Amino acid sequence: MVVLKKQYGEVFLAFVAEDDGIACIDFSQLKLILDHDHEEQEWVSVSRKLRASYRVKGRDGSLDRPLPRNSFPDNIVKYFKESLS
Repeated sequence: MVVLKKQYGEVFLAFVAEDDGIACIDFSQLKLILDHDHEEQEWVSVSRKLRASYRVKGRDGSLDRPLPRNSFPDNIVKYFKESLS
């Protein structure tokens, strides 16, 4: 991921939950839940209660706020709008 970030400027991860939806985070959000020290085992958990937003946790922490259900494609669109302006 770090190599991709250096080469392309931004990286997005999309967690697909079948028919439920897609949770999308960027590189800075990933670093909140997984730090730069890569252990032998790392994990990420994405959950959502009925009619609620996605909660994202990882081995090294969790996101401060839940992700809205429209985080995909909104996070990607927001990045390009800010980059192009």
